[in-house]
Amino acid sequence: MKKTILFLTTLFLFSGCSFKTPFVEPDYVLQKTLAWTKKGEIYNSLEIKASIFATYLNPLGKAKSSDEEFVVSVFVDDDFKEKEKAGLNNPDIFLTLNGVKPIYKKELDDDSEYKKLAPFNNEWSHYYLVKFPKSNSKTLKLTLTSKNYGSTTLVFQKP
Repeated sequence: MKKTILFLTTLFLFSGCSFKTPFVEPDYVLQKTLAWTKKGEIYNSLEIKASIFATYLNPLGKAKSSDEEFVVSVFVDDDFKEKEKAGLNNPDIFLTLNGVKPIYKKELDDDSEYKKLAPFNNEWSHYYLVKFPKSNSKTLKLTLTSKNYGSTTLVFQKP
C-alpha cells in the first residue's frame, strides 16, 4: 500500500510538470520578422551618430514586387529639423544595397502596415519602405553611409 501511494504521489508530481499551459501565446509573425531584421550603428568617439534597423520583406512574403524590399528605420544624430532633409533625405546620409542606390523610397506613416512590421519602434527614428532592383547575389549588403562618420553594413542571406 505504501509503495502504491508513493508511486502515485511521484507520478502526480512529475505529471504536473509535463503539461505546458502558456500564459501568452507565441507570436510567430514577430519571431519570423525578428529573424529577418538586422541592426547597425555608426559611432564617433563612442557616440552613436546614426543607427539603422532593417527588415528584409521578401522572405516574409510581404514584398509587393520582385524587387528587394526593406522596411528601414533610421536615426541620425543632429538631424535636420525639416522633414524633407531628415532621415534618409539627409544629404549626408546614403543607403545602398550591394553598392546600388534605391529605386524607390517612401517615408511611412504611423498607421502604415509596413511600419507595424518593424519590430522596434521609437519616436526619434524615421521609417521608410525602400526598394532596390532585384539582385542575383545570394548575399545582400545593405550599407548606411554618413559622409562625416563612416558606414555600417547589414548582411542578409537570401533564402
